Amino acid sequence: MNLESTLEDLEAQGYFASQIKPEQTASSAPSRLVRISFEYEIADQYLASPILGSNFVGGFSANQKSPKWHAINLNNITHIESLAGRTLLETTASLLQIVEQHFLQASLAIGFRESRVVGKVIAIDGNCFRFESQDYRLLWIPESSVSDLVVENLSAHFKD
Repeated sequence: MNLESTLEDLEAQGYFASQIKPEQTASSAPSRLVRISFEYEIADQYLASPILGSNFVGGFSANQKSPKWHAINLNNITHIESLAGRTLLETTASLLQIVEQHFLQASLAIGFRESRVVGKVIAIDGNCFRFESQDYRLLWIPESSVSDLVVENLSAHFKD
């Protein structure tokens, strides 16, 4: 499944609709693309269909062949620039809440400043992700330690 059809599927399902409260006027349109700049990384990242959460910015990794939904901790970002559209869709939800509501048991990667683990979140315990890695290790990962999170195969996650 390509990125465009995945976006259409998510929009049709009203994905994040219960959390997002866009404040639009006739002269403002939701942003379709943002550039994310980091203090410690040389390369900027681009996210399509971005949303701004209470502690993250998330969207689809632009220029990727497979649909990967990427969330980045706001503490790691120096600036967000809207490239297409004027306003970001916003939600009061945290990354922990988004994962609990939409991505439990989904294959994903959690990045830290110096490393990355791949597996799935099997539960939420307080402010921690209970995470089972690909090599079957059970980890408790505090939300505050997550640098970024990537849902590896979003189209497989939403197949009926």
